[in-house]
Amino acid sequence: MLFGAIFRCLDPALTIAASLAFKSPFVSPWDKREEANVRKQTFALANSDHLALLQAYKGWSAAAKNGHQAGFLYTRENFLSARGLQEISSLKRQFTELLSDIGFVKEGLKARVIERMATKGTDGVLEATGFEANLNSDNTKLMSAMLCAALYPNVVQVRAPEGKYKLTSKGAMKMPPKAEELRFMTKSDGCVHIHPSSVNYTVRHYDSPYLVYHEKVKTSRVFLRDCSMVSVYPLVLFGGGQVSVEMHKGEFIVSLDDGWIRFAAASHQVAELVRELRWELDQLLEDKIRMPSMDLCTCPRGSRIIHTIVKLISTQ
Repeated sequence: MLFGAIFRCLDPALTIAASLAFKSPFVSPWDKREEANVRKQTFALANSDHLALLQAYKGWSAAAKNGHQAGFLYTRENFLSARGLQEISSLKRQFTELLSDIGFVKEGLKARVIERMATKGTDGVLEATGFEANLNSDNTKLMSAMLCAALYPNVVQVRAPEGKYKLTSKGAMKMPPKAEELRFMTKSDGCVHIHPSSVNYTVRHYDSPYLVYHEKVKTSRVFLRDCSMVSVYPLVLFGGGQVSVEMHKGEFIVSLDDGWIRFAAASHQVAELVRELRWELDQLLEDKIRMPSMDLCTCPRGSRIIHTIVKLISTQ
């Protein structure tokens, strides 16, 4: 939530934060499980269950603008719990009040006042917090990065099998692995599996070899009920632990969590820039907590750091 406020993507960050406190609003009736999973896939975005939920919530809010009945029909058609979505709305307002109390958003915002500010179908948070606090709310890469801050150290490595090739008229072409051939590893549990209800269950390729997750369940195997792909820079910037840079076989390797997360930087300068940005971000957060009245949007140092990080994440 704090980073959502700092990086001006407050409303979606609060939606995701609130959703993590409750059971998923996606429902899966035993006699319509396959149909429910198909509907859930329509919300899939950036290999992320959490962004899929955000899409569903936004769709529900948009539908509800046409009246209570329209909102109810939307939940029925998309296998969503209306009560679950309403609980997320309520908790979002409470979170906003908390952030207001500690100086991260406008002063004096109270949950009951925010509810009264809501226009038809909305939860009132966007109206209460304003444009500036939500300037980057449509930046999907930035929202994925915020998940690192929320879910670290729940990190999964994605390991693909050795490549297979198929001979075509244009020569040998590398074939993508089947979804069931991918292996998912956590530091504590070893091999885990993507739950069939996840939007990532049938994914065959990930642009990044890392996922973050919120909930693990153990039945016959250990399953990740919800997970999201994240890039390496956000993991370094928003994850915990010490960041180290070292030379290995001619490459500059940035790593954290005792090497569990590691990647090769384009150059030594890039590696040091990432480490320096991480330090600057930590300092900025400490300064803001110590001086709640400090406006990071107008503070030259703060706005420069935030702009640089947003640009780095958005162009990766």
